[in-house]
Amino acid sequence: MRRLWNRYPKLSILVWLLPVISTGFLVQCAGLPKIPSLEGILEGEPPITTSLSDAVTEVPFLDDFDPRHFVSMTVLPRDPKGGFLLRPGLFRFNAESYCLHAGKYVPGGGDGYLYAPLKGPRSDIIGNILQRSVDHPEVPQRDIQTLLWAILTRTKISDMSHEIQLTAAELLTPEEIFEINGGAMGLIPEELLEKALAKLPPQVRQVLEAEARLREMLTEAKATYEELERVAVRFGDAPLGEGSREIPIGRWSYHSDGYFIRYFPSGYSSILIQVYVPELFQIERDELGRITRIADGKGNQIETKYDDTIGLLTVPGDPAMQGYAFRSIRFVCRKIIPPEVVLDLEATWDAVGWTLVGVPSGKGCSEPSSERFADLKDRYEWANTHKNQLNKLNEQFAPKGSIRDIVDLGHYAVALAKAISGDHTREIKWASNHIDLVKKAWQYAVCKREGGCNTEGASFGSLNRKSKEFSDSRMLLASSQSTKVYAEIGSNEKGSKDSYRKYDPAGNDAVPGNTSRQRLGISPRSSDDKDEVDEACQTINDHLLFQALMLKAFQDQGLYDAIKDMGLGWEHYQEAVKNLAKKAWDSEQWTSFDNLSNAEKAEILKSHWPPAGESPMHTDCDCNIVENWDLDRFIEEDGELAGKALYRAARTHEQVHRSTCMRATPRFFCLQFEDIEFGRNDEIKAYNAGIDEKEKSLKELGCK
Repeated sequence: MRRLWNRYPKLSILVWLLPVISTGFLVQCAGLPKIPSLEGILEGEPPITTSLSDAVTEVPFLDDFDPRHFVSMTVLPRDPKGGFLLRPGLFRFNAESYCLHAGKYVPGGGDGYLYAPLKGPRSDIIGNILQRSVDHPEVPQRDIQTLLWAILTRTKISDMSHEIQLTAAELLTPEEIFEINGGAMGLIPEELLEKALAKLPPQVRQVLEAEARLREMLTEAKATYEELERVAVRFGDAPLGEGSREIPIGRWSYHSDGYFIRYFPSGYSSILIQVYVPELFQIERDELGRITRIADGKGNQIETKYDDTIGLLTVPGDPAMQGYAFRSIRFVCRKIIPPEVVLDLEATWDAVGWTLVGVPSGKGCSEPSSERFADLKDRYEWANTHKNQLNKLNEQFAPKGSIRDIVDLGHYAVALAKAISGDHTREIKWASNHIDLVKKAWQYAVCKREGGCNTEGASFGSLNRKSKEFSDSRMLLASSQSTKVYAEIGSNEKGSKDSYRKYDPAGNDAVPGNTSRQRLGISPRSSDDKDEVDEACQTINDHLLFQALMLKAFQDQGLYDAIKDMGLGWEHYQEAVKNLAKKAWDSEQWTSFDNLSNAEKAEILKSHWPPAGESPMHTDCDCNIVENWDLDRFIEEDGELAGKALYRAARTHEQVHRSTCMRATPRFFCLQFEDIEFGRNDEIKAYNAGIDEKEKSLKELGCK
C-alpha cells in the first residue's frame, strides 16, 4: 500500500472522491448532464470526432521532400505543458501514441497519416491526459491507454478497476472526473444493443460493438490489457473504409503555427514525428520576374542564368505563362566538418533545362513549340495541379500577397530536378538532395503567405541554453556573417518567447488516409527511440569519411611536392588539400594527385582563399582552443549523441595543435606554419587523433 501512495500522491483525493462521485445526488447538484439514453449515445457525438475530413492542410508538392538530417526534439526547450519550443530547422521525435478509435485496424499496409486537430466533446480532457503523461513517467503507457479507452467508451471512472482509478487520480483533476462520470453511461442490455446496432452501417456497428464490449470489460477487474487490446484494436489487412483517400506514407501537412509535419506510426503505441520549421531565405528575381538565386543563411545557394538567345515560350491560350531556357545552373553546398573544415561544394550545368514562369489559367494549349520545350504538356498539367493544391490550402487560412511567388518556386523545383538528371548531365553525389533548398524556400514562402512566419524576424530567434532565456538570432545564424538579410534580422530587438513556434503533440491527431485504420493520439512523452542511435552513427560516419579524405590529402606526397615546387605557402597548401578531398567526395572515389590530368591538377591548385566561412573550432597563436561552436551548438546541429561525440573529437584534434603550440615559443606557433612541412605533420597527427576519437564513439554507441 505504501508503494501505491508513493506512486500516486493524489490517491488521497481519489479515496475522498470515489464514494461521492457514485451518488446520483451529487451528480445532479453539480449540474452535470444526466446519463444519456441508448438513442442519445448512438445518435450523438462521440467523445472524439477528429476524422479524415479534418485533415485539410496536406501538401502533395512535398511528397519527394525527404530530408536526411533531423535533430531530435529532445534538445529543444519545453513549455510548461510539455510542448516543444521550435526554432528553424528539421526535427524528429519518437512519441508514445494511443488508439483513439476502438474497433479500427492498427496502422500499416502502406497507408499514410496526416495532421488534424484533436476535436470532440472530450478532446480537452484527452488532450490534458496526453500532456500530463510527460510529467508522470511512473504511469505505464498501458494504464494511460486503458484510461483513454474508458473515456472513449463513456465508462464511469467509479466503475473501473482499482488500478485505472489510480491512473485517473494522477492524470485527471477532480473537476474532470466529475465531468466524465456525469456523461458516462451504464451497461446496456445486450438484446437492446444488438437491436439498435442492426440498423447501423457495418463500419459504425463495428466501432460501437467494440466500445460496448470494452465498456463491459473495463468494469471487470479480471480483464487483462491483452484482452482489452484484442477488442479495441484489429490486426491484419484493413479493407478500404468509407470516405478514404489515397495518402502516401510520409506526406507532409502544414500547421497554422508555422511549420510542416508528417507521421510514421509504428503500430498504434509509437509514432515518429518529423517537423520542418522554415528558415529565412533570400529569393532573387530579375526584371522579368524569373528566379535567379535562392540562398539560405548557411552558405547554400542555387543560381541560374537564362539564355535569351533562345526564343521565349508563350503557352498558347494562356499568355500569362512563359517558358525560359537556362543558360547555366550553379549549385553551392556549404559543408562544415569540425573542427576546421569549411568549404563550398560546387557544381555547374550549362545549356540544359528550362522553367515555366507565371500562374496557369488552366486554358492553355500544351503543344510544344520546340525540342527544348518538348515536355511542355507535362509541365503545364503539373502546374495546374500545383495551383489547385495551393488554392485548397489557401481555403484554410487568410493568405496575404500573390500566389505567383509560390507557384514559380514550384516550377523552378521541377525544372532543376529535370535539368540535372538524365544521361546528358554528370552525376554528382549531393546535387539531387540540394534541390531541397528550393523545397525549403517554397515552404518559407507558403508559411509567410499564410501568416505562420514572422517576416520581421522576431520568430527567427535562438535560445541561449546556458541562461535558458530567449535572445536575438545572432547566435543561431553565427555561420552566416556575410549574409546581409540575416545581419538585419540579427539586430532585431523584437525577439521574444511569444515569437517562438510551439509544437504541442497532445493537441494533434494523426489520422489515416484509410478510414478503417486507427486514429492516433500523441503524447509529449518520448517513446523508445531506436532510430536515434542509428542516425547518430550515420552522422559520425559521414564526418569520419570526410576527415579520412582530408587526412589522405595531407598525406598525398604528390600534392605536397607540387606545392613545395611552386613555392606556395601554408594557406594555399591547406586549400589545395581541401580541394583534393572535395574532389574525392564528389566522385566517391579517391584519386591521388599524381594520377590526375593536368587540367584537374590545375583545378586542385587553384586558390579559393579566403576560406568559405568561420570554422567551428581552432587553436590561436596564444595556444588557446577557440570554440566558435560550443558543446550546445554541436548538439543543436547534430543532436545529443552525435553532437557530443563530434565535440569531443574536435577538442581532441585541437588539443594536438595546442600541445604543439605549448612546446613552442609564445606566439611563434603561427609562424611555424609558414613551413608547410611543419604544418602538414601537425595536421596529420591532429587528424589521426580526431579520427581515433570518432571511432571510439562509434564503438561506444554500438554502431555497425
